[in-house]
Amino acid sequence: MTHTASHNATDCTLVLFTKRPRAGVGKQRVAAETDATFALELAERLFSCAAEDLLAWPGPRVICVDRTNDVDWAARQCPGVRVVVQGPGNLGARLQRATEALANSSAPILFIGSDAPTVNTTYLLEAASALTTHDVALGAAADGGVVAMGTRAGWPELEPLPWSTDMLGAELASACEARGSSVQWLGPHTDIDTPNALDAVMGTLALDGRPARRNLVAWLQRARHELEARHIA
Repeated sequence: MTHTASHNATDCTLVLFTKRPRAGVGKQRVAAETDATFALELAERLFSCAAEDLLAWPGPRVICVDRTNDVDWAARQCPGVRVVVQGPGNLGARLQRATEALANSSAPILFIGSDAPTVNTTYLLEAASALTTHDVALGAAADGGVVAMGTRAGWPELEPLPWSTDMLGAELASACEARGSSVQWLGPHTDIDTPNALDAVMGTLALDGRPARRNLVAWLQRARHELEARHIA
């Protein structure tokens, strides 16, 4: 059932759920179509975009990393932001554990990752505002996943859901509704999982004045020229 909560959008805790970029970890589909160096440097710049969003957030902020060894790194990247370790398990289990650890009365929690650089503060505030009237807010990903997921009422069991598939968004919404939670969808953004996905967002990013986005666009132009030169050679 949908009802209006007593909190404001800026009461929402924004959580960047991420991994420290490391060679050979993550962005493997990108690496397969380019090379390992390109994939790592892309991951580093995508993380910078997400950290830029986190640091701009007007409410409570958390960065949630997958390894205890990366706590100090996360604190340096996002000064003044609370750092939490995800713990073991698949993505669903780790998100559920983080939600329970960060739960604060009825104040909502909004999770983002580091793969959707076209997301901005306006979009995230829209998601947080949705949580004043709905139990769950989901930011759609163009590939069927989600680029943001927020709740003020907890989650259904997340571990069994089809993470990293094109069914994730629909299955997550269905599981939330099955437990009586109202769900509000937000318009889609593109997750950067392949070089083609980069092509899909370059027009938008080229018009984005935020420093980390400008850095991403400038790097991508250089990196692609270098890749083309190596392939020609």
